Amino acid sequence: MSPQLPSFLRRRLRLSEARKALLGGMPEHALRQLADPCLVGFDEAEELRGRVLDVLCREAARREAEGDTVERDRLLELVAARDPKLAGIWSRRLGGESRAEVDPQASGIRREAETGLIQALEDLLEEMRDERSRSGVRRRPAEASTAGRDAPYQDSEDVRPRSRDHFRLAVDDIGEFLVLQAPSITVGHAHAGRADLPLAADIDPEHVRLVRTESFHAGPGWRIEAIADQSVAIGGQLLEEGGGALLDGDEVQLARNLAFVFRRADAASGSAVLELLHGAECAGASRIILFAPGEAGRVRLGGAPGGHLHARRLEHEVTFWVDGGELVVECAADLRAQSGAEVAAQDPSATGAGGLRVVCPPTERVGFALGKGSAGRAPFSFSVAPVEGSR
Repeated sequence: MSPQLPSFLRRRLRLSEARKALLGGMPEHALRQLADPCLVGFDEAEELRGRVLDVLCREAARREAEGDTVERDRLLELVAARDPKLAGIWSRRLGGESRAEVDPQASGIRREAETGLIQALEDLLEEMRDERSRSGVRRRPAEASTAGRDAPYQDSEDVRPRSRDHFRLAVDDIGEFLVLQAPSITVGHAHAGRADLPLAADIDPEHVRLVRTESFHAGPGWRIEAIADQSVAIGGQLLEEGGGALLDGDEVQLARNLAFVFRRADAASGSAVLELLHGAECAGASRIILFAPGEAGRVRLGGAPGGHLHARRLEHEVTFWVDGGELVVECAADLRAQSGAEVAAQDPSATGAGGLRVVCPPTERVGFALGKGSAGRAPFSFSVAPVEGSR
């Protein structure tokens, strides 16, 4: 026997199916979905049930105008089982109208019923659109639903993080990363403008929260918490109420078209990396560095496994860490700035390594190079830069 869905997930599923059925011209199916006991006393379900009953009454009026009294009575009986008062009002109304002796009156009844039915559905559709607009939720178009479960949500608007405390890191042979600095980071839909990490996918305006933790026994770490009972799964298992710890290699599923892998190869560091899956991006980057402050949050870039970022041809390890309002870049090799006016030398006596300091987050692109290169290859380089157009 398959496990029963949690009540909050079952409510969301039943309400969604009921709306789709009503808009698809299947009010009776919508009524069956709304009969689930998990929706008892739920205001949103009661309101939607009232709309469904109104549509059934108008459909009964249309059948009355067509002379189909059997179907009229059946529909009114369905309504009476849920709302006897409403069924009585429509029965009396239709009883009076059914005594009309001329066809123009019957045509008028039919037009009124059809117009009311269409208007009821249009009102529901418009309210659903307004609700999504207010919440920032934008669903996948119906024609794109057959594109495959791994197809990313496509949107023409570029997505940028809400927080100003972020920047880009571009590394030779690896690509670009978006760097976020905060003890708590919310993940949500791109168009709501409320999430620290906005993503264009089938998620709510604020879907989950990633929280940096510190334990005397376990050391630094991260945990994930669902916001407002949102659906979250780790490794195929639903997240328990109250959230849970994230471990290196965990795959977190937020929606059908959005998941990420949590990376924290260096257990001594409080920083971590998110690898977005299914083509998802934020500000053009599919990998997100969650930067913890201070030396305890060092991010390691090197050619050997075991660091946060792995570049095969890098001979000397580079470390990044945030010291107040500055990003410290350290390396035992010849490290120099190629561009940017915000670079200052790091005192080797402070940490035992030479390095450079950059205003963090940077206000302009700052490029760095290691060594002189060899065999016709340019020196290994990387850069930090502000996120263009960030708010």
